[in-house]
Amino acid sequence: MNTNQPIKSTSMTDAVVAIAAILTSSYQKLGYRFDVNYPLEEMALDVYNMLQERHPNVSMEQVNKAVSNGINGDYGEVHGLAPVDIVRFVKEYTVPQNIINYQAPEEKKPLQLERDVAADTINLMQTLYMMWKKNEPIIAFPAGKLICFLWKYNLLLNVKEKNVQDKYITQAHGQLLSESDKKRKLSIGDISTVTLDNDSVKNRAYKLIIFDFFKDCKERGIENLHELFNN
Repeated sequence: MNTNQPIKSTSMTDAVVAIAAILTSSYQKLGYRFDVNYPLEEMALDVYNMLQERHPNVSMEQVNKAVSNGINGDYGEVHGLAPVDIVRFVKEYTVPQNIINYQAPEEKKPLQLERDVAADTINLMQTLYMMWKKNEPIIAFPAGKLICFLWKYNLLLNVKEKNVQDKYITQAHGQLLSESDKKRKLSIGDISTVTLDNDSVKNRAYKLIIFDFFKDCKERGIENLHELFNN
């Protein structure tokens, strides 16, 4: 994803993932916790929709800078970090007197963009890892993208085995069925027909895989996940 292009020219998926990463990092810096009734992905989507409506020409790099300034108190005391606060930070950042000194960096070459995306993904994973270790609630995150990223670095080779996938599918299916009686009311069907193509089961299975990856890292005494990608 080119972080310097307008959000109106960025795919919704890429923009929402980027916004989710910004929110996760900002919440951690402020010591906030996400509302269990307002999942991260839903909040990121709300921010995306509001930016599309009010600031369609702003870039993700500008959003990131605006939020960084905002949580540091550059635009007044911080009382929360809801979508309206993000949009307010962007509005403050993009007014002439605040953006006059902003110079967009030179357009990055594909290799540099790939490195930047990798760095952002590792930073997001480290943030989630620290939240998991503290037993903080992790409501929603781009688990599927993190799985693909870990596969790329050969850190989840065993998960490509069908018997291992089946274990996570069974576990995810069982959890969802258990929850359906309470609040979800899902119609998943017989477990023998469920595969990773089923969105509800797939998303839950991916999260279980990520959490087991975190558990393995903790047992190995790994504090900083960056170590895994520097070898």
